[in-house]
Amino acid sequence: MPTERDPDRRWVNEHMTELGAYDGEYIAVADCRVVAHGTNVHLVIDQAKRRGFSAPFVTRIENGKRIDVYQITGGVTLLPPKSESDPA
Repeated sequence: MPTERDPDRRWVNEHMTELGAYDGEYIAVADCRVVAHGTNVHLVIDQAKRRGFSAPFVTRIENGKRIDVYQITGGVTLLPPKSESDPA
């Protein structure tokens, strides 16, 4: 089922090379751009919300891969890991 975050997920997948600059950090993505980043997921979410993005796509960048995908809906919910064959 498509969601409003799908464009942001695709953007992250398509820009993993550039996002390597955030290795070891969580990033909040909205409108196909990084709107906040850091090592503490809660601070990253707070920063994104203070900048006006109430439901950013949040993920962690580790060794050139996207991991620990989060859904932001009034709280932080860890989503189950995606399979290797699922790029989104």
